Amino acid sequence: MREIIIDEANFSSTAEVHSFLAAELAFPDYYGSNLDALNDCLQDIDNPCKISLYMDGLSGEDDELAAWFPKLVRSFLRASRENDALEVLVFVNNFSSLDRLLACKGMSDLLESEDFSFQSLVTKSAL
Repeated sequence: MREIIIDEANFSSTAEVHSFLAAELAFPDYYGSNLDALNDCLQDIDNPCKISLYMDGLSGEDDELAAWFPKLVRSFLRASRENDALEVLVFVNNFSSLDRLLACKGMSDLLESEDFSFQSLVTKSAL
């Protein structure tokens, strides 16, 4: 199984994250580098893939990446519901990151759905 780690602290822009994803997941050249295109490409993944997303809360409150990263997490979680080849794990390092995640539009409904299991909150220091 392919394993990919996406750590919010390793990126300074959404464009960097999209470039990383396109390379790591071998997206086609026409990948549009936006969340809709990401969702489309995630549905095409056939081989098992484990995606670990780390929310570190290192970005500032007004930072574009800090505001966007929970939407990325939501996209991966939704895709994993529709594509059995995807396993998605989310690691939250602090309560401000958890607040950002839970404040993301549509996240509450996703987390409360019957086919989603919220097993534990893991901090990076516990790994």
